Amino acid sequence: MSDFSWLALIINMIEIGILATIFYYILRLLRGTQGIIMLIALFVLLTIISLLVHFFNMEVLDWLLKQIFKILPLFLIIIFQNEIRRTLLFLGRHKFQIFQKLSSDQKNLEKENMIDEIVDAVCAFTTQPAWKFYRKPEIHNIDAPLSNENIGALIAIERNVVLGDYISKGVPLYAQVNSMLLQTIFYKGTPLHDGGVIIRTPNIVAAAAQFPLSQGKEEGPTHSRHQAALGLAEDTDALIILVSEESGDVTLSTHGSVLKKMRSPKELSNYLRLYLNTPITHKKITTNAAN
Repeated sequence: MSDFSWLALIINMIEIGILATIFYYILRLLRGTQGIIMLIALFVLLTIISLLVHFFNMEVLDWLLKQIFKILPLFLIIIFQNEIRRTLLFLGRHKFQIFQKLSSDQKNLEKENMIDEIVDAVCAFTTQPAWKFYRKPEIHNIDAPLSNENIGALIAIERNVVLGDYISKGVPLYAQVNSMLLQTIFYKGTPLHDGGVIIRTPNIVAAAAQFPLSQGKEEGPTHSRHQAALGLAEDTDALIILVSEESGDVTLSTHGSVLKKMRSPKELSNYLRLYLNTPITHKKITTNAAN
């Protein structure tokens, strides 16, 4: 075999590898969605039509097949618009913004303080006993009476995927994350308590933000905050904290995952540190009662 033939073979193998990789990621993206079912059905249908045209020399069907292939890209864009939108959102994970350069220790300290403030606020939202042991005098006014009813809350922490679209549709804020501020925002009757809060570490950048409702079917009764938390988790990699107004349950969700119930402030704090790449330091969650 000549050198030219070997070169052509290598090029063909590279092209096949590239196509295989593209198809792999497409199938991975569509896995578990309605899109994979439609893609399989479309592939089977076109295969059957192609076989009929080939074996029976059907001119009309052959012409129809050629017309279908001409509009197939547009058809696929319409059918898989949700999946394409999700892909484009993830392509936005590279942020073209100029941030002030901070040392690693300073960034971790900012994240630690932010996490403490968020966890303290969540403890104020729920009446479940396990969450009332968390009392940090430097954050929370321990002389203030505890609430006797749950307060619904939805907090999204931006990670790699920029939440600019959702921020622009909410009420813009630029304030450092603070437990009392979060409690004020979600307090019943305030203009901002509906919708979600968006945090871009270490600041609250928007309140009353509206998130997309989940397209999945959840078992059991669900509410708008629940559906919004799942919807945002389906489209982005944000960390979403949900406090149920009905039960006081605290749940955490991130990209593509179902809501995971948090059993204690310590568990929520550790998960936030894990997902935000913050080392767990000597700082521990304090309690007023022995476990």
